[in-house]
Amino acid sequence: MSIDVPMRFEAEEKVWIVNDVYTAPERSDFVALIEPSSPSLATNNPLYRDQDRVIRDEPKGATDLFRRLQARAYSRAWAPYV
Repeated sequence: MSIDVPMRFEAEEKVWIVNDVYTAPERSDFVALIEPSSPSLATNNPLYRDQDRVIRDEPKGATDLFRRLQARAYSRAWAPYV
């Protein structure tokens, strides 16, 4: 038996582009951190997902990113439903 579960945000785009989260110098700093980390293939199936990734466990950076995105994400995704 299958159950059809509707998407909560069906009318919304599934991927959002958020411009200007970081300044150009901040983006350059990220690149400088990532390049020496030797990004590696993100999957065993490159035909499905052909991209490299670096995983960083950095709570301070994650908190900063969340803070920058929080207001934009809330106004776009949750506020209309509250």
